[in-house]
Amino acid sequence: MLTGRHRRLHVRDTVIEDHLLRMQLVPSAVSSKFADIARSPFPFFRGTAMLYYRDLAGSDAHLPFVPTVGDVHPENFGVLPGADGEPLFSINDMDEAWMAPFTWDLGRGAVGFALAAIEGGASRKKAMKVAKQFVAAYLDGVEKCVADPEEATRRVSGDDAPKVFRRYMKKAGRSRESFLRKRIDFDELNFRETNRVRRRPGLTPLIDDAVRRYSRRVRPSSAKDELPKDFFRIHDVAIRTGSGTASRGLSRFWVLVEGWGKSAEDKVILELKMSRHSVLDGLAPKQGSASASHDEFDPAKRIADAFDAFIIDGDPLYGYTDIEGVSFLVRERSPQKVNVDAGDFDSSELKKYAKLCGRMLARQHVRADRFLNGKKSDVAARILGAGHTNIFLFDTLELVAEQVDTVLRDHAMFAADHAAGAFAEIAEE
Repeated sequence: MLTGRHRRLHVRDTVIEDHLLRMQLVPSAVSSKFADIARSPFPFFRGTAMLYYRDLAGSDAHLPFVPTVGDVHPENFGVLPGADGEPLFSINDMDEAWMAPFTWDLGRGAVGFALAAIEGGASRKKAMKVAKQFVAAYLDGVEKCVADPEEATRRVSGDDAPKVFRRYMKKAGRSRESFLRKRIDFDELNFRETNRVRRRPGLTPLIDDAVRRYSRRVRPSSAKDELPKDFFRIHDVAIRTGSGTASRGLSRFWVLVEGWGKSAEDKVILELKMSRHSVLDGLAPKQGSASASHDEFDPAKRIADAFDAFIIDGDPLYGYTDIEGVSFLVRERSPQKVNVDAGDFDSSELKKYAKLCGRMLARQHVRADRFLNGKKSDVAARILGAGHTNIFLFDTLELVAEQVDTVLRDHAMFAADHAAGAFAEIAEE
């Protein structure tokens, strides 16, 4: 691995390369993101997945491959709407989804939990204990999937949610009417403008064409859930800014559509988010035709396909389209979608949350592999067969500790560069 000045230049160049398109499209958003990730290591880690994976390039090719999430960390789990109308706990960001060794997700998740613990004031030793909970829970989850094939299909929702996560499930039960009223004017049926939401009704013809293409791919989960004829009739369009960390600067549109009925509270907000290639493309080792299913000419389709693989009976409005040839992911801006803030947890709660996420990642790896390979899927058994559990746990945590140290050093270099103005002129060009 590079050190000293060479590493600092590598960090700088990789971050710039990862944001070149966004620097051209929305330089102010890139400046805002760089300022945010310069503040501390955890947001830096979240916003620099390409840098992280370049250090792993080609590694672990001898281990079982799975459909990976690509960007596992504590705040990429959360609550999503289910097809049955009930909120569920899941991975909620598949933007970097790609075929790769299972350890790529496992390691990144563990590093993320350790950094979240450090962000919350934990010592490095205690942070590594949180990471250990995540890795151990993953291995236990895989073992349960081998013992009981139904384990991978089990959901965490409502009353089934562990105590540590119930606050988020409770929030997901908020009133649809109050959720929408904060975002739209019920009398005018248009968006309320804020410093992050700007109405652009003039874009309606362009967006309508994209929504029509998307709507043809929407498949309700059952006949009783058939969408009303005018469900996708557009009332208003807005540009949304300032969302996300890794995806900051990628164009987002909010689209207010007729939805489930004529009442204002029946309306639906669709979010169209510009998609790009996975940072794992070209870095993850290849295993035969393992990458053949990826369509990098349509990144949003790749993400939507990953959503279907990872989540059973997920949001039926999750899909994709394009706007003048640019790929966009489409999903409902739902009152049931709730993001997690790792800062909400104390040290004891963060350990419990790490266990919950580790078990869920195990289920979703096994579930996604079965989705792709059907009955012949044996990925759970192959993961367990990859090595003695105790030795594997020891080796994984040793690597995680090294990666945590690398992120801390890289962040210090980036923060110094940022303070010196290394990115100021680039973001203004």
